[in-house]
Amino acid sequence: MAASHTIGNCLREFCANWGRGPTHADMIADIWHREFEHTPDRALEDAVRRLIRDSTAGFIPPTGQVVDLVKAQMVSGSHVDLTYEKCSHCNPQGFRDVAIHYNKCPDGWHRGRPYCYLFTVNCDCPMGKRRRGLDVIDIEVKIRKSIALGKNHIRTFYINEHGKSLTMQQRMLEEDLEKWKQQQQNPNNPFRKMLYAQS
Repeated sequence: MAASHTIGNCLREFCANWGRGPTHADMIADIWHREFEHTPDRALEDAVRRLIRDSTAGFIPPTGQVVDLVKAQMVSGSHVDLTYEKCSHCNPQGFRDVAIHYNKCPDGWHRGRPYCYLFTVNCDCPMGKRRRGLDVIDIEVKIRKSIALGKNHIRTFYINEHGKSLTMQQRMLEEDLEKWKQQQQNPNNPFRKMLYAQS
């Protein structure tokens, strides 16, 4: 679905092209947010830019004209795309969290040392698949293949599920987690309460 800032940017661009200022944009903002909340970002952006480029009207076009242009661009013939919804495993942007624990990190600052690499990847749900690049299934296959071949010294890996973030144990190497626990339990550590709150 179109992000709130995308709708706002398109509306401001639309109003500015016909000499309407922020006051006019504020007056119709609710209408645009309601109308385009289930419209893919790219479809809305392309429709507004096409209207700005092609329209020769002296007056600002109605919202219906933007809706018609979006519909013309969408394969389904509707500007509403409810398949642009996330699943229960990913975050609101369609990403999943991944943590790979290495015995020896293959590159970067930690090359050759134990390391936990944290990153996000596209989910395999409709929302994640709309984005280019590898999805969570592709990453899992690659990691499992590396483990099976004994490449890259991978100990284990974790992918978040059920919409929850990775736990501290999943995000840290065992040795780092033990050091963290010792710091947390040390009565002389002034940051003990803050560390405890993060667990």
